[in-house]
This record gives sequence, C-alpha cells and structure tokens, in this order.
Amino acid sequence: MNEDLEIMIDTKNGEWIDLGLPNSEPGENAMMILRISEENGSYTALIKSKAGTVIPPHTHLGETVVLVFQVALHSLGGAESEGGYTIDPVGAV
Repeated sequence: MNEDLEIMIDTKNGEWIDLGLPNSEPGENAMMILRISEENGSYTALIKSKAGTVIPPHTHLGETVVLVFQVALHSLGGAESEGGYTIDPVGAV
C-alpha cells in the first residue's frame, strides 16, 4: 500500500457542521467533512439526521454516494434500510 494515499480520520472527535434545516434544533442534523478532493472539489462526508427529518429538495452538483448506517433513508429514488447503498448521479434532485 502506498502510505502517501492512506487517510485516517477520527470520526468520534471530528467537527460536526449544522445543516441549518427548518424545524430542527442545532446539532440534530449535521455533517462532518471527511475529505475534499484537490482535483475536482468533490467531498466525502458523514451526515447525521434526527428521525423524521425532511431535507428540502436540492440539486446534486456532483455524484452522491450514500451508505446508510442506521434506520432508513427515503428519497425520491426510493428507500434504503440499514446497510443500504445508493448512488445518485450528477444533477439528481
């Protein structure tokens, strides 16, 4: 393995950024940026959301890859349960 490519992230002590969603308290819906690509600006993030959260419609400017750790994610493309894996292409709404 090329050690220059290795990335280790302490997610237990990382900084959570509040998403500022309507009808939610600070910290209930937040994301932690894990990596930002120097090549194209794409990023990898952890997102935590309170059960029942509705995220307003938005356009994805880049590909979105989602792995659900707990509960379920419902989107326009369907629903994913715990362990589900989804890929939304550029321009997905």
